[in-house]
Amino acid sequence: MKIICVTGACGVGKSTMRDFVGERLDEKLFACIDTDECGINWHDYANTDHPEGYANAYLAEAVRRAAGRTLVLFGCTNPMDYITKNTIPDEVEATYFVTLVADDEVIRERLLARPAERGFNEVNIPPHIEYNRWFRRNRGKFPLQLDTGKLSPEETADRIAEFAKHL
Repeated sequence: MKIICVTGACGVGKSTMRDFVGERLDEKLFACIDTDECGINWHDYANTDHPEGYANAYLAEAVRRAAGRTLVLFGCTNPMDYITKNTIPDEVEATYFVTLVADDEVIRERLLARPAERGFNEVNIPPHIEYNRWFRRNRGKFPLQLDTGKLSPEETADRIAEFAKHL
């Protein structure tokens, strides 16, 4: 099976894209899954001696749910950690990263607009903006990068779906 990781910093639109892309792909061939849907709690792994266990757990669960279909996985999958720290299930034959980015101010506005219980404020937003900048600086290392501040959700989803269909 193949995995297409749709990733990026918080606020670039990964979860928003899940439904838009899912509407454009045949569910018999593709499983569109957000890491938040996998039932794995990040807090169970944070500040432990095995924080990579979170990614390993949601990845294993998403692969199980995909049941052999191409998995389009939406979430904050860190490409560096995926390659160097994560355990990739045996069923996975190839992984492709689609990165979503946006301008700094777009990310700031989106994160500040989230409900207060999500915990975003001016103090903790800068690391997310810096992570977004890392994706921008490394755009040539990924087969597809899309700016969700410049493209509509429909245009972004169309491009992701077309990429998936041609793998």
